[in-house]
Amino acid sequence: MCTFIFMYKLLKDYPIIAMHSRYAPLVSKEVPPRVSRGKLRAYHPLDTYSTGTWIGFNEEKLFVAVTDQNTIGLDKVYRSRGL
Repeated sequence: MCTFIFMYKLLKDYPIIAMHSRYAPLVSKEVPPRVSRGKLRAYHPLDTYSTGTWIGFNEEKLFVAVTDQNTIGLDKVYRSRGL
């Protein structure tokens, strides 16, 4: 399962801090973040096996992160504490 931590306006010079540990198959190799160019420029790491990414942001300041969740074997639905 992935772990994603997002901190907003915690440090003056860094309005967004994001940390993501990714659970991926052993065949999945990653390259460090880089700029890619499409309709908008985006900054993100790359999974060379799937040729995709799981976290990044673009020049319009849109941030995105993808996580997974293992729900196999859950026999009871738990209600969120926030609802």
